Amino acid sequence: MSKPTLTPDQVRDALNELTTADLYRIAGYGKFCGMPDRRQALDVVSDAIRQSLVGERRCPVGVPIKTFLRNAMRSLIWAGRKKEKLDECSLDAMVEDEGFDPASTGRDAEELLIAKEEVQSMSKELERLFADDEDAQLVLMGEFDQMSAEAIRSLGNWDLKEFATIRKRIRRTTGRAFPYGQRP
Repeated sequence: MSKPTLTPDQVRDALNELTTADLYRIAGYGKFCGMPDRRQALDVVSDAIRQSLVGERRCPVGVPIKTFLRNAMRSLIWAGRKKEKLDECSLDAMVEDEGFDPASTGRDAEELLIAKEEVQSMSKELERLFADDEDAQLVLMGEFDQMSAEAIRSLGNWDLKEFATIRKRIRRTTGRAFPYGQRP
């Protein structure tokens, strides 16, 4: 049994009530989902709107259109990332015996420096947020060191339920401190 959804006409009416500022706020949510370029985020919002108007995505009755668009946008961003990972080609496979060296597709020095400063700033803010929660600090250190969940659990001798509780506490605390992915 499926839940009732809005008709395309109802979606169109709800979209007509949105202001340009609302659309920019929804696109700003793209930053939270890992899409820093607002123009690309607006493209994803446009795709979500188009899909809802043609019936590819259906907005459940009772869900505000802004919430529906944010969730559709997040879904589209993650689907795009998944597709990009599948489409990636290994640079090692492109290197030939004659010494062909492909151009670097990585970040330049300035971008790396900015990213490093952002990570340090975020790390300091997380230390401040969890100053009195040793379990959360231990989990965060493991995450920063890119340890597996099993390895982190073994550090604190937690069972699955305790570990899940700590991770929920971290998510909720960071969600309150950074409601839209904002960083200090």
